[in-house]
Amino acid sequence: MMTTADEHEMDAEMAPKSKRLRSPNFPAIGLEESLELASKIYDAEKLAYVPLLVIVTTHWGFGAKSSAWKLRTAALGAFGLLETKGEGDARQAKISELAQRILLDRAPNSSDRAAALRTAALKPLMHQELQSRWPNQLASDANVTSYLITDRGFTEKGARSFLAQYRSTIAYAGLAGTSGASELEPGSDELVAERREIPLVGTPPTARKRPFQPGVRELPITLPSLNVATLSLPIPMTPGDYDYLKTALETLRAALVATPEVEATPGGDGAG
Repeated sequence: MMTTADEHEMDAEMAPKSKRLRSPNFPAIGLEESLELASKIYDAEKLAYVPLLVIVTTHWGFGAKSSAWKLRTAALGAFGLLETKGEGDARQAKISELAQRILLDRAPNSSDRAAALRTAALKPLMHQELQSRWPNQLASDANVTSYLITDRGFTEKGARSFLAQYRSTIAYAGLAGTSGASELEPGSDELVAERREIPLVGTPPTARKRPFQPGVRELPITLPSLNVATLSLPIPMTPGDYDYLKTALETLRAALVATPEVEATPGGDGAG
């Protein structure tokens, strides 16, 4: 379960019985800090399940009653770095397979680690949405903040907190859209394509902003080839719709998957 940055501090301006405005869910900390916490778990416990309270009090140094560790464990879960089981005080956790791929791959310039970083960075749904809306160049802070508040229901403080976290995460993961509005005309969300000579790996060169559709999410998925497939899906889906989608993709496999060409035997013409 993800959390919101609005939970970081009490809102003293709200009356005790008034309804509090909340931003949509998003990780309270960025991917880099989340991986640092995952590394502390691995260094101490390797791949074993251990009580969550041991992790947060012994390995992270938080008090058992602090809300700060709950924000951090939720962020690790949002990025797909933590696996948990059990409930309450019996809850246990360990780093995920995705976290292992990132933390344990020490090969210089590893493409596998780079792909795993991008996968983790795009796990949160709000990250997927912004990456799909601005795939090549993130708009200015003013434009993105306005979109988050007016179209996605963020509070002003939540929008600022989320945008700062999102920018740091996609920059750390090497995704497109890391810079500000230097390549944008004032008030425009469109990329000035002529100024980008070399497209980033995994970013469709012809991608452009699509209008936001309520109830529909664009889900970018980084493939092992480092290409990016984007699915446009209604969320939430019914179990029946999900099963039908899986069946439909498998039915289309022959049309989608390239078949390697069979080379002729040297010196022969294929005759028996």
